[in-house]
Amino acid sequence: MVVQFKQKLMVENCFHVNFACQKVGGTAFPYFKNGKELIIGFVRDHSDDAEFFFEIKSKDKNSKSGEIDQIRIPVGDIDDIEHLDGSL
Repeated sequence: MVVQFKQKLMVENCFHVNFACQKVGGTAFPYFKNGKELIIGFVRDHSDDAEFFFEIKSKDKNSKSGEIDQIRIPVGDIDDIEHLDGSL
């Protein structure tokens, strides 16, 4: 799914468009608990050398830190991008 989002956003140049989602399982990113509402999207940050990121962030602030938890994965770390015909 990440590859599909990345391909669609690169073709349509829609960086900074966010998608709401909910974590339903898996062991990746254990600090986002199952059932946690998240916001995902691709962002472009000119101040960082990597520049393009897949960003996953919590919808709500962390009750302990008062900050929004987030992860930024540089697009260069995504192993494979394949062209897909059709819409998502």
